[in-house]
Amino acid sequence: MKILISTISDGVGHSILDAWHAYQQHLLDVSCNYRLSIEYKLTDTVVKFNKHDYNLSILLLYSESASAHDLSHEVFEQYDLVLICNGGEPLMICNPLVREFIQQETNVYLIANSYLQSDHVMFDKTIWFPHNVKTCRDYWTRHFYPQYFDNQDFSKLGRKNTLYFINGANRAHRHLFVELCRQQLKIPIQNSLGSKIIEIGDSQWESRHDQAFREALNTRYETALPGMSDYTYYDNDVWVGIQHRFGSICQGYFLLPLYFENYCVVFPESGWQNNELTITEKALKCFYAGSLPFPIGGANINKLYNNVGFTTAWNLLPTHLQSFDSELDHEVRYRAVVECLKWFEQNPDIFYGDQFIEMTAANKLNFLTCHCDFESIKNFDSLIKKYVRI
Repeated sequence: MKILISTISDGVGHSILDAWHAYQQHLLDVSCNYRLSIEYKLTDTVVKFNKHDYNLSILLLYSESASAHDLSHEVFEQYDLVLICNGGEPLMICNPLVREFIQQETNVYLIANSYLQSDHVMFDKTIWFPHNVKTCRDYWTRHFYPQYFDNQDFSKLGRKNTLYFINGANRAHRHLFVELCRQQLKIPIQNSLGSKIIEIGDSQWESRHDQAFREALNTRYETALPGMSDYTYYDNDVWVGIQHRFGSICQGYFLLPLYFENYCVVFPESGWQNNELTITEKALKCFYAGSLPFPIGGANINKLYNNVGFTTAWNLLPTHLQSFDSELDHEVRYRAVVECLKWFEQNPDIFYGDQFIEMTAANKLNFLTCHCDFESIKNFDSLIKKYVRI
């Protein structure tokens, strides 16, 4: 089989192609010694070629560089498959030009860190690639990284508290949830990362419920646009290895002791929109440290975690309290979540039993083996089979 791959810049897109190659080796009979009968031609620009010379032609481009190139319907039509890499970001980090490409071209797909409900408008056009799982696994388990040694010490800490809430940049939806918690709960809240209220940004693929919630909160609060000071998250990166051999890591990827000291860590997800899951370091810290996450995100977020093999504190709730997960109205769902947290405050013993131990052990194994990454590559293989000519 012959495959042409043309790359115009890149985010993490090549990683999924390399992973697919390894998956094809995995499918071979052991007697083949993992030798694939695939011949690749790699180019760093759009090229003219005869389709009959290849079984599959792929154009890979980075979403942020899409507007810098003269791309047209004729260019996309020439290739069997066009993959737009979103740089490991969720759907909300995308530009209008990419939306236009995806809507107009049947063979164009977006590689994004968004796992979607089947009724999501982008379900059939998104290639889910949760690269954060593998990245964080490496940060926390390889001895090249200082976190590996930090975590060895933190793992000796005993669990002191049931619930702990940690906030991120103080965007309007997060501010609303902190207000609701402070009114009704005693849960400790770490909310020192932002004082002003930052507006919620829009998404190229938000639902009507997402739009209504975003516009209402940006109007309700005196919000500010994100300024330069809001991007200092990356200003204090930690350099890794002798002569920076392993690059740098922003400090947000370091685990705090609180993940080892608390049974359940409550946090607002980066992706707050309905019916989509973005797996970030926030939940992965819980999975590694043996605590349960309680993610504050869009509708069906806990079911989506379950679908990829992870459990959350939602799974410990009585059935009648779990119904909030399907609620599409964001503010109604937030208020229901507060009631669930109140139930946990009143029933802390739920975290002390065998079910908690079994759930956290399974989460850690799923994380360390990157099982959801495996599922992602199998789904990508199904897409490749749709376009390859044998």
